[in-house]
Amino acid sequence: MKKGNILDICMTIIKNSEFSDVGKKSSVEHWAKEFNFYELVQWIEGLNTEEYLWYAYSVNYEEVERKVYNKHPKLLKDRSFSIKRKQFEIIFSKELSEFKKEMNDQELCQLDFKLDTMVDEERRLKKKLIHEIAERAEGHVFNYVLPLWDGSILVWFYDNFYIIKKDEVSTLNGESWNKYYTQKERSGKWVKQKYESVHEYMRFSVLLVSDKNRSKAYIR
Repeated sequence: MKKGNILDICMTIIKNSEFSDVGKKSSVEHWAKEFNFYELVQWIEGLNTEEYLWYAYSVNYEEVERKVYNKHPKLLKDRSFSIKRKQFEIIFSKELSEFKKEMNDQELCQLDFKLDTMVDEERRLKKKLIHEIAERAEGHVFNYVLPLWDGSILVWFYDNFYIIKKDEVSTLNGESWNKYYTQKERSGKWVKQKYESVHEYMRFSVLLVSDKNRSKAYIR
């Protein structure tokens, strides 16, 4: 999904209303229902708490505020959000249309740079992951992270898949992936699609290795 999509816009309006802290999932969901932000409600319902927090803190609120202000300045000042749903749909018709096409496409995206550019000699992150991806990636930060059940994150860099927990990094291998994949039912609806895209790639990699080994044996 794109940066500044309709979900980001709804989150920014709720944040500016000061009715809720964006870090409180149930509260944000409540106000999304109050404001008739149907898309955001559906999105939140499809994320568990950890996944929601990764999404909420991956939104560039300052950038979205500028976008919303340019379209309709009063939206960021109207704390009661008295605008009607029909008017909201007219103002953000493009963003709503785009998101309808994107909503069911939540595969994990690959970054176009290597992990080495983000870590020090001890393979610890130099900067916060969200900030680094936000600065360097074209799409939305949430496209590039797969929150896992143990509090770690799976990220697909240009050179490989890596597990990141706090600022420590380890390379994903088949054994560790099987452990995570068997627990995918703990994840929300939208994130399950990311599990499947990674699993398909891992299966394909195993097949490639098997084919290479068979070719070597045949040559001998």
